[in-house]
Amino acid sequence: MKKKKLIKLNIKSEKGFTMQDLIAAILIFAVFTVAIMNLLNVNYQMNYKIRMTENATSYAIQIMEDIDKIAYEDVNSSLTSTYYKEKFNIPAGYSVKLDITEVTLGMPKYDIVKRVRLTVLYTLYDDTEQVVIDRYKIREL
Repeated sequence: MKKKKLIKLNIKSEKGFTMQDLIAAILIFAVFTVAIMNLLNVNYQMNYKIRMTENATSYAIQIMEDIDKIAYEDVNSSLTSTYYKEKFNIPAGYSVKLDITEVTLGMPKYDIVKRVRLTVLYTLYDDTEQVVIDRYKIREL
C-alpha cells in the first residue's frame, strides 16, 4: 500500500499587506494624528492667551508707574484712558479704564488718599479678559 503525500496549499500569501492591514494602519495613524493636532491647537491657544495677558499686565504696570511719578494734585479725572493709550502706544485690541476715587478714612474734609483702579480689557476667543491693578496715591505732607 502506497502512502499518498498530502500537500497543503497555502492560499494566503505571507508577503505584503492585505487590505484589512492597510485600513487598520491608516485608522491608527489618523487617531494619533488627530490627537497630536488637538494638543498643538490647545498649546497654541494657551501661548496666545499668556502673551495677551502678559502684554496687558505690562501696559498696566507702565501706566501705574507713570501715575506714581506725577504729583498727588494731578491725579484726578483729567487723566483719561485715551491719553494713556496714546502715550504708551497701546494697540486697538486693548482698552484701558481708569477710575480715581478719594478715600476719606472717616475724615471727609481731609484729602489725603486717592485710590487708583486701572483695568486693562482685551477680547480673547469671544471672551473678555481683564487685568485689574489697584494702587493708593498718598499726599506727601
